[in-house]
Amino acid sequence: MQMIARPGYRGRVVPVNPRGGRIFGHDAVASIGAVTPPDELVVVVVRPGAVIEVVREAAASGHRHVLVLPGGFAEAGAEGRARYAALRALIEETDIVGAGPNCAGRISMDAAWPHAPTFFRDLPPCAGPRGGRAFVSQSGALIEESMARANAGRPPISALVSVGNGLQLGVEGYLDYLGCDPAIAAVLLYVESVSDPRRLRAVARRVAAIKPVGALFGGSTAPGATAAAYTGAAANSDAAIEAYAADCAMLRVRSLAELLLAARGFGFYPNGRPGRRVLVLSNSGGPGVRASGRAAGTGRDLAPLPTAMAATLRAILPAEPAIANPLGLLAMRARTASPRRWRPRSMPEAPPSTPF
Repeated sequence: MQMIARPGYRGRVVPVNPRGGRIFGHDAVASIGAVTPPDELVVVVVRPGAVIEVVREAAASGHRHVLVLPGGFAEAGAEGRARYAALRALIEETDIVGAGPNCAGRISMDAAWPHAPTFFRDLPPCAGPRGGRAFVSQSGALIEESMARANAGRPPISALVSVGNGLQLGVEGYLDYLGCDPAIAAVLLYVESVSDPRRLRAVARRVAAIKPVGALFGGSTAPGATAAAYTGAAANSDAAIEAYAADCAMLRVRSLAELLLAARGFGFYPNGRPGRRVLVLSNSGGPGVRASGRAAGTGRDLAPLPTAMAATLRAILPAEPAIANPLGLLAMRARTASPRRWRPRSMPEAPPSTPF
């Protein structure tokens, strides 16, 4: 209830509790059936054994969307799997949309309708009308870590989704929606299992045509098996995931740090991936050589400097650096590689603390 209020949600909030009363400033009702007209979303936070009855009551009273946060379902042994099967059957029977269970909720800092039905204790920063990144994850812990990084200014993740068991809304469903959101410049994924690789491929390719999609796969066993069945690669292999990510037009990364680094870079290319041409800048020869080798090894092209750019650089740089690609400034001139040297003359100098 506190997190729903924190981002400034302006819609109706109705707590449901058999004892009624006031809950965090809102009048509570004793049953979901007493909520009229039906709300857009029912957030279920009761004990696992009571979830099915709550969802049944929500469907009977005209509510069409439920978000189930508690665990104790597909991840919780034979009893949990049976409970999950019963919940899934109920969802299909009543034709409502179900998200979760076993998830920490979701957060959107969208300026029009910010909302946070979540167990998380923090909020990411607002990203403005464009430029925000979304993170859809099958791990709540990785969302918490990415949110901490976002609040430190790197990068501006403004929408977070904990998928949980993926009752009806899985990674591909959220990716489909976020791909159409003009406020989201890029979508990040953490994937531990792929239930429908063909659908995820179709959605990812459609979204990647208009904005970047980065994906971190949790190990190689479960995702590798499903990807292998789809791609024909060896089962449970890293190569299967690599081939599947490429077929989906997703940028695959190997760690959360790399995923967040990609998210920072994605902000410069909100309408798609950058091209293959690379300019390497370095304040020393050795790092420039290493960066050039890495770029060439990943299929990038070190393009020659345009004539006009080379002439401008010769006019503003000391005589020692070689004006070429890679462009290596000399370490013996400590101030040669300062931001002032690289600031376009038509652009005001940015403060040193500006994030990349």
